[in-house]
Amino acid sequence: MPLSAAAAAELTRQFKVCVEDLQKVKEAAREADAKALGSVGFGGREVMRVLDKLAKLPVTGEILKDTGVGNEVNDRFVRLHDDTLVRERSKELVHIWKARVQADKVAAKKAEVEAEEERVAAEEEAAAEAARAAAAEAAEAARVAEEKAADAARRERAEAAEAARVAEAEAADVARRECAEDAGSSARPDDTASPAASAEEAGGSPAEGAASSPGSPTKRKAEDGGESAEKKSKADGGTNEELAALFKELSAFEFKNKQKWEGRAYQKVADVLSQQPEKITSGSEAKKLQDIGKESAKKIDQFLETGKIDRLEKYRRGEFD
Repeated sequence: MPLSAAAAAELTRQFKVCVEDLQKVKEAAREADAKALGSVGFGGREVMRVLDKLAKLPVTGEILKDTGVGNEVNDRFVRLHDDTLVRERSKELVHIWKARVQADKVAAKKAEVEAEEERVAAEEEAAAEAARAAAAEAAEAARVAEEKAADAARRERAEAAEAARVAEAEAADVARRECAEDAGSSARPDDTASPAASAEEAGGSPAEGAASSPGSPTKRKAEDGGESAEKKSKADGGTNEELAALFKELSAFEFKNKQKWEGRAYQKVADVLSQQPEKITSGSEAKKLQDIGKESAKKIDQFLETGKIDRLEKYRRGEFD
């Protein structure tokens, strides 16, 4: 068990007193030798008293180093003293003290190794804690990013659904307006009816009725004129507004079919066509405009040539991919 500071100081003092006592005996022996009294066996009793006292004191390597007691006990005067008991006790103390010093060195080395192991363990624990904190931080960042991505996906789906709803509503409005216009045109009287037909409706003469009969030249001429007008209208193609309405309707169907990119593309085509002041007469002409690509140009040509768009007709029949 390590000594307290006060205990170590008291023990050091006692060792220093013993060292002083041994030095006094050696000095007296040198004086006796100088007086030709002979120093052999001198002070054996006093030396034994000091050695016995030292043997009873606990010792540490630090005290031995600070007091120099080991050098005094192993001095020639003590080590080779004429008194056998002095020599044996001196040898015994030196042996015990050397073992103590070696034990202290081993203990110090062990303590140093243990301290190093504790330091390494503490560093490893700190590194592990840092790794756990980093992993937790990364997991939290991933969770936040995932939530943001989910929110963005939900917003995008909501925006697409809203755009599809708006496009479908606009297409439905256009279709309703066209139906209303067609109904109004059918309800108006034919201002271009022939005089013969008017006379017949008013109860005119058989000659006038014959002129308007199915086989009469006048009737055939009227029919030929009407057919020519219909062909001319078809050849002229639809207006830009009609094309825009068809592409809006197609856009709404694409959104409904979860084809959001096509839906947006056709919506842009409808916007461009509705704002174009000059009548579009071909797909190649329309392709020169911004946001109208190759496939949209083909559909414009198809409508101008046939009066319909196959993809739109398929959607109208309920045929979705």
